[in-house]
Amino acid sequence: MAAHENLVQYIGASNNPSTDGTGLSASYIVTELCVGGDLLRLLQNHDVALAWKIRIRIAMQVAGAIRFLHAKNIIHRDIKSSVSLLLYDLIRTEYY
Repeated sequence: MAAHENLVQYIGASNNPSTDGTGLSASYIVTELCVGGDLLRLLQNHDVALAWKIRIRIAMQVAGAIRFLHAKNIIHRDIKSSVSLLLYDLIRTEYY
């Protein structure tokens, strides 16, 4: 699939079977580093007064990514702020 500037780059995945006899396995997904954490954490941080201009920019970027996925006939079934990852730490940059 072609990349989109507002989608986190998928690098790979691993599924490790249980070695302790429980039968449980662990699955891992590897993506590009997102030092900004998730959008929910940013929105719940009451020490940061996030400007409306930035809030609208984030919403537009999420909408653009969803539009890109839908154009590829890919449906994301779990869109929410806790799974919206930020490539940059907006708290420590000039964006707020």
